[in-house]
Amino acid sequence: MAKDYKNNIVLYTILRMESPYTKVTEQYTIGEILKLMNPVIREWFSTRFTSLTEPQSFAIVPIHEGRNVIVSSPTGSGKTMTAFLSIINELMNLEEEGRLEDRIYAVYVSPLRALANDIDKNLRLPLHEISELQKSKGLKPTNIRVAVRSGDTSSYERQKMVRKPPHIFITTPESLALTISSPVFRTKFSGVRWLILDEPHE
Repeated sequence: MAKDYKNNIVLYTILRMESPYTKVTEQYTIGEILKLMNPVIREWFSTRFTSLTEPQSFAIVPIHEGRNVIVSSPTGSGKTMTAFLSIINELMNLEEEGRLEDRIYAVYVSPLRALANDIDKNLRLPLHEISELQKSKGLKPTNIRVAVRSGDTSSYERQKMVRKPPHIFITTPESLALTISSPVFRTKFSGVRWLILDEPHE
């Protein structure tokens, strides 16, 4: 694990919080990783990327396996895709099986609102592209929902999240504290499977 924690993404698999941390030494090829993915995800990824970044080659498979992962790498090294590829893949599999529920599966916590908004944009684009690929194949487009809750979120959007929570919930520590203190919204977190803490040094 690197000493410089700046720009980290820390991903804990909630169902295995008791798992110990060990240094990952095995790198995987793009072919090995894509074999684990849903066919639509596989096609989308292979048309967008011809190779993996270093964090992707080390961390995607352990995340897919449900292990706790700490990723430390520079800005622009593909950490967002590293953290979310397996999550999106799993949500899409649940959706195809008719088992995707109206609840929060993944929580992303950022110390900065601007960073939270960037992650939101960086997730909506691939989900849109995946949806368009599905349409081109005559498949039903994905309905995986992403939403940001921060101090800038309107009361209308907050109420909308209560009625129909996002599958991927992006927030800040302050807003997360307020959200889980709400008796109504707190129940939406009961089945969270992934927690991503960005820039934990902050």
